[in-house]
Amino acid sequence: MSNSAGQASPPFKRQKTRTSEPENDVRPSFKDGTLRDRFFKVQIGASPGISYQVYEDLLSFYSPYFRKAIHGSFKEGNDRAIVLEDANPVTFTKYMDWLYFGTLPIYDASDDKEAQEDAEEPT
Repeated sequence: MSNSAGQASPPFKRQKTRTSEPENDVRPSFKDGTLRDRFFKVQIGASPGISYQVYEDLLSFYSPYFRKAIHGSFKEGNDRAIVLEDANPVTFTKYMDWLYFGTLPIYDASDDKEAQEDAEEPT
């Protein structure tokens, strides 16, 4: 690369950004007592929406987004709740399966209606 004066310019350097990392790399679990009994409310859709009470440790371990919301200096962290107005309930239900069980269920087109109905049931 060269600049307008014909001199070589230094190559572009990517800025390193610090991501919010989990406190350790061990998945929180009941077996070893690392899953604390602290919940975080996740509301899917605008009010009234569908609400889930999710283990804070699991959300924080797997998602930088939730980690920052829970542990950062955000209103959501203080309220212990977040609203995801544009999230799809079926998609979030699948995410919850992955979060808790480490697997993604395989749905076909007929399962989507059933998953939607399951997600709409109050918890």
